[in-house]
Amino acid sequence: VGKSTQLQRLAKWMNDHDWPAVVWKELGGIEATDILRPLILDPMFQLSGVAQTLLIASARRITYEKFLPQLDNGQSILLDRGTTSALVYQHYAQGVDRELVDMCCRHATCGRMPDLEIVLDCDPQLALVRRLSRNAAAGQVADRFEEADPRFHAVLRAAFLKVAQERNLPVLDASRGSDEVFADLIRLVRERTAIPD
Repeated sequence: VGKSTQLQRLAKWMNDHDWPAVVWKELGGIEATDILRPLILDPMFQLSGVAQTLLIASARRITYEKFLPQLDNGQSILLDRGTTSALVYQHYAQGVDRELVDMCCRHATCGRMPDLEIVLDCDPQLALVRRLSRNAAAGQVADRFEEADPRFHAVLRAAFLKVAQERNLPVLDASRGSDEVFADLIRLVRERTAIPD
């Protein structure tokens, strides 16, 4: 749905407005998480939902430990995924006990909660076409989630929308053009944070 592109654009916009910001990926960019990433995503490894939950929580904790000093020094941290993704992928889509998922999330994030969390919504079929096109351009193969049955992606979308409603999270229609989505993203950031005009 274009999360990475929008985050990079948002970080540039924030920095241009004298609001220091940096993008972090929860599954990559750090030596330890780069080692965990293939284990989590490569479909050749047969992992239970619980095993995935624990591995993802480990990667998330490593990432948080790396960027928290930046956050405490006044920098804004932009993440491509968060605990909502964990709840959707592990609990709703794979049936992992919610209490376990919630506990892993609390420990993985060092008890921190985001100031703003936004759900980018897109029809699963359109999102799949975009992912396959992106993978082909980058010479990448599909990961375990991208290879999943279309019904799995329908469950994910429904769960994201359900959790967004429960948590009162803003939802943006990511099926539109990138510039339209970005304009709405900036509007939300301005409305819900202390970022100056």
